[in-house]
Amino acid sequence: MERQQSTWENKVDYNLSESGVHPGSLKTLFDSEFIEKIVNTELTYGFTEGSNELRQSIASIYSGADPDNIQAFNGSAEA
Repeated sequence: MERQQSTWENKVDYNLSESGVHPGSLKTLFDSEFIEKIVNTELTYGFTEGSNELRQSIASIYSGADPDNIQAFNGSAEA
């Protein structure tokens, strides 16, 4: 199977056997105005329980819900 994939991996438009991603840049994903806004943003760990803004937004969807009753998870491992 590996030999078959190696033979064709660089000759096809869509490589369905690829398990990784090709390198990219912020410029290919976002416009320069957005990049300028985030260029000095510190990359830190987020709130374990979800930010207050996120919990308020989720609570606004449900009648009678309160941000203190909302628990947001960053993935299935924490859930």
